[in-house]
Amino acid sequence: MLSKGWSPELIAGRLKREHPHWDTVSHEAIYQWIYSERPDLVGYLSLNFWDDLKILLS
Repeated sequence: MLSKGWSPELIAGRLKREHPHWDTVSHEAIYQWIYSERPDLVGYLSLNFWDDLKILLS
């Protein structure tokens, strides 16, 4: 999802909506996981809220 421009906030929201019976995954936890376990994905993180909003609304 990151490679498609999704932010950790969007990913967390999608997980919550599609899997309501799962424990909640926060966007902070996703950021921590990326920086500690998958630093190769840091380049995919969006730096612009408006880009995130465009993806969400598309």
